[in-house]
Amino acid sequence: MTENINNNPFVKLATKRVLKMISDEITSQETQNLIRQKVLMPVIHMIYGELYPYIIAMIITIIFILLFSLLTFVCLFLNFFKIR
Repeated sequence: MTENINNNPFVKLATKRVLKMISDEITSQETQNLIRQKVLMPVIHMIYGELYPYIIAMIITIIFILLFSLLTFVCLFLNFFKIR
């Protein structure tokens, strides 16, 4: 049954035409703008809204790590030269 469908020239031609029509529609500038405004931008904003608290927490954590590393270096420097 599936061999008859795969070898049918009408199905091949119809599939090619449908895919060509879809490709032409997607490549049009109006459709791309619509997809960008109605699909991509809302998804990007949703992802950004979900990740924003984690990004802030990561930045704060990195700042604390850098501050503690600097503090450790200063304490080591003061202890090494016995400056008090």
